[in-house]
Amino acid sequence: MKILKMKVKWNLEWANEPQFQVLVDKMPSLDELRYESLQKDRSRLLFAEKDGYVNFTVLHTDSNGNPIKDDGYGGRHRSFTLTDESILEVSGGWSSRTGVMNKYFTQSMEVSITDNPKSYERGYTFYAGAITLLSALGAIERLLPDTKIIKINSYGEEIYVPALKYNSCKCVDSNTNDRCNICKHRIYKDSIRKL
Repeated sequence: MKILKMKVKWNLEWANEPQFQVLVDKMPSLDELRYESLQKDRSRLLFAEKDGYVNFTVLHTDSNGNPIKDDGYGGRHRSFTLTDESILEVSGGWSSRTGVMNKYFTQSMEVSITDNPKSYERGYTFYAGAITLLSALGAIERLLPDTKIIKINSYGEEIYVPALKYNSCKCVDSNTNDRCNICKHRIYKDSIRKL
C-alpha cells in the first residue's frame, strides 16, 4: 500500500480531534492480513499490519482464553488468519481503537482511508481505518510539510493526531502552543520525535 495523497480534516466545528484523510493506491484485502494474537484479561487482541495498513479487533473470551460469541459486527461469523497461519473462527468481536492497540503493538493512528480518487476529492465516502505511525510520518514529510503529528491523551489513552507546525498557521495570532486563537487549528512547537 502506497500513500498517494493526504490532507487533514480539521473538524474545527466539532469536538472531534483532527484526522488525516488518505488516498492509497490499493488497500490490502482482509484475506492478505496476518494477525498477532495477545490475551489480556478476558479479551483477546488481534492486530495485523501490512505495508503500513493496520487492522485490529478485540474478542471477548472465557476464563480459558477461548473467544465467546457476542453481538459485535452483528454477531457475524468471521475468520482471522494468525501469524502462524492457523485460522481463528469467531462470531462477533469489536473493532476497538488505536489508543488500546498502541499499548501492545506497532504504533498506529486512526485515519479516513480510500483507494478511490473520486471519494478522496469529494472529501467523504472513506473507510474508517488505521495506518502505522511510520507510514504517516513518511507521508506528511512528502505531502504535508506544514503538518506534524502529536501524541495526546484522549480518555486515558495515548493517540496520535495531526497538528500544524509552529508558525505554519497564517492567522495573525497563531503563536501559541495549543490552538490558534483565531482559526482554532492545533499548533504545537514540539512534535513527536522521528522514529
